Amino acid sequence: MRIGRVEHLPNPFWIQLLYIVSFVIQTCDCMAFMTLKVFPILSRRSGNLTPFGVFALRAYACCLFPFKLLCFLLRGHSIGHTEVGQAVGTCFLLMHSATAAYYLYAAMTVGKGGFRVEPFTIIMLAHLGMVAWVLAAFYVEGQVGY
Repeated sequence: MRIGRVEHLPNPFWIQLLYIVSFVIQTCDCMAFMTLKVFPILSRRSGNLTPFGVFALRAYACCLFPFKLLCFLLRGHSIGHTEVGQAVGTCFLLMHSATAAYYLYAAMTVGKGGFRVEPFTIIMLAHLGMVAWVLAAFYVEGQVGY
């Protein structure tokens, strides 16, 4: 522990809830990506995916799930008072910001070979909501004195 840093303060519940909600949603996404089912009880739907598209989607799920699991497991570290909490919050923020930016770019270039995820509005609102939530957490927790 460093002098001047408080390493034992947990995140408030509303910040831990951010990580819990994200973990549940992204775990469902990973299951859908791995099985190519909307939900595990429904039939398989690969749409117009090529074998490489199926591989890329499953590889993405294999990379996404450990990251989300790590964020979930480290949710108790204060986002404003611990280095671990700040690192997790920053990575979480970057992941959701980059995902929203990429989905927007892909949707704008759909006529030039891009791809639009559906339901676009709901997916974008979910990612932007996560971005706003973590920014609020950084702002509120950063205002609390040591």
